[in-house]
Amino acid sequence: MSLRIELQASRLLYAVEWAQLALAIAAIALLAGNHLLALVLMLPIGAGASYLSRRPLMPRAVVILAEEWNLVFEDRVARAVLRHEYYCTSWLQILVFDIQEDERSAAEKVNVFLLPDSASSADRRRLSTVLRWYHFPPRAS
Repeated sequence: MSLRIELQASRLLYAVEWAQLALAIAAIALLAGNHLLALVLMLPIGAGASYLSRRPLMPRAVVILAEEWNLVFEDRVARAVLRHEYYCTSWLQILVFDIQEDERSAAEKVNVFLLPDSASSADRRRLSTVLRWYHFPPRAS
């Protein structure tokens, strides 16, 4: 079995994240009468905005080759282990991977969100089938 899913940055997810920041800023501006308090409350929001603008690189593709998962980044291909903490519906799929570069380094956790604008519907259906029947098959009761 082999499958390659080309990923695109989700504009929907990006818009939701920025909308949350805008709502938080508006709530602080309305509720905080004290300007010093408003400034202190704005610092974490500014940190969140900074994180969104310098987001860690997301994988460009997820590749499954003979039970082996790989994530393709801009500059490297990393072998990944899919955790059992995945979420799969027809509209949203969340995959949680562990990537370990070498034995001495700690495993890096990578979350991959697949929304309708992140990958083609055919690729998302194939991934759903792989997750449900091949990688984590249903248990007999």
